[in-house]
Amino acid sequence: MRWADLPTAVVVSAWGYLLIAGIGGLLSIKAQHVPGYPASGQVIQYAGLPALFLLLLIGAVILSRKARWFYDLYPFAIGFVGFLLFPFVMFWGGGV
Repeated sequence: MRWADLPTAVVVSAWGYLLIAGIGGLLSIKAQHVPGYPASGQVIQYAGLPALFLLLLIGAVILSRKARWFYDLYPFAIGFVGFLLFPFVMFWGGGV
């Protein structure tokens, strides 16, 4: 086990939770049968972006195991995606 695996697990868990919660929220919105909802922006924010960041994290993990040149950049990549979690949660919750 590498020293960067624990922070990776925390960041992946956070993005995974946001994806599951977002899909649940979108299904709840759709169950209300309001015309025009969920809007495309809601689908992108609540399901698309968390899925994208999860795929980037999985790609970073695989790339760090296979490509020797990415091994040193791996902690910075995980930290960057972890840092992007905070502004995303601000927009997720409705702002300030």
